[in-house]
Amino acid sequence: VYVLRLEQIYPFPDVALTEELSRFPKAEIVWCQEEPKNAGSWSFIEPRLEDLFAELGSKTARPCYAGPAEMAAPAPGSMAHHKQQLAQLVDDALEE
Repeated sequence: VYVLRLEQIYPFPDVALTEELSRFPKAEIVWCQEEPKNAGSWSFIEPRLEDLFAELGSKTARPCYAGPAEMAAPAPGSMAHHKQQLAQLVDDALEE
């Protein structure tokens, strides 16, 4: 498992990501975030990654998503539920 942590998404780091991801042409890419799907970076990053993968001729055409489903609130409101979500995120990310 290779983990690439992306700290700055704007401006989109297309040159740096192209250089890094071109080292792994057969990799399956999973986007992980702690925020709900509709509250984090997913909606911004997904189309940009798809364009980048197409340019690279990557095995992955679209990144997989690992994280909480869409929610009306930014957090579940319960520490037990939050810990359960985090455990599920890790499981989803590593199973893809």
